[in-house]
Amino acid sequence: GTNYRKQGTNDESEYESFSAFGDYYIKDLYLSGGLLFTSDKDQYSGFSSQSIAVPISYNFSINKEITVKPALQGSYTRQGIDFSRFLFSDQIDANGNMTGGGSAEPLAVDDQISFFDVGAGVVVFGERWWAGYAMHNMLQNNVSYVQGGEAILPIRYSAHAGYTFFLGKHTRKTRMKKTIMPTFNYVSQGGFSQLDAGAILQLEPILLGAFYRGIPNPLTEGEYSAVSWVVGISKFDLSIGYSFDMPL
Repeated sequence: GTNYRKQGTNDESEYESFSAFGDYYIKDLYLSGGLLFTSDKDQYSGFSSQSIAVPISYNFSINKEITVKPALQGSYTRQGIDFSRFLFSDQIDANGNMTGGGSAEPLAVDDQISFFDVGAGVVVFGERWWAGYAMHNMLQNNVSYVQGGEAILPIRYSAHAGYTFFLGKHTRKTRMKKTIMPTFNYVSQGGFSQLDAGAILQLEPILLGAFYRGIPNPLTEGEYSAVSWVVGISKFDLSIGYSFDMPL
């Protein structure tokens, strides 16, 4: 599978994200292995990030209705930033004008950092429902670009769940024809938290959905909310979708 996202249309706001992924399930061993590549680029600051991750999972059944799948993930990330696009205080004179000279700030020599990291998670699911919990950045690497600086990348926690309701008559041949799946994803990292909640309606082969991002909660200061509209097609083993985020 693959995902592509673009936000903004000019050099002062354009941000691009891309990911590609694949996995393989070894049925006899109840084991899955995969490969995940992600890339982010911010045109304004010159920030870029590329990472490659290898997730491995194992599934076992508690009974005929409930399956558990724990997983581990190792990753390698390389990040860079273009400090020539920044304006520092020692490049501005007392009258507020730019001096035109370089900065004496103790910046990184090559403007690049790289690090290994580990993630872990578990998902529990049945025929109609699923629920999971995950942790990323478990090694809490120092991601500072400043020489001798310290900027610890906090652990990111997430909890997520969903349930599928069948619409109309439910038989084995028609159970995927008409469904609605409410779902949510809660993320917390370094004092910041965000809750996405919504639903996807499937009228085979059409997919329609809406999600609200930023539901107020007592752990956050301020509110950054948006509605994400989703439309897609799902038929046989192929799904293609498009989403649009509308800030509120």
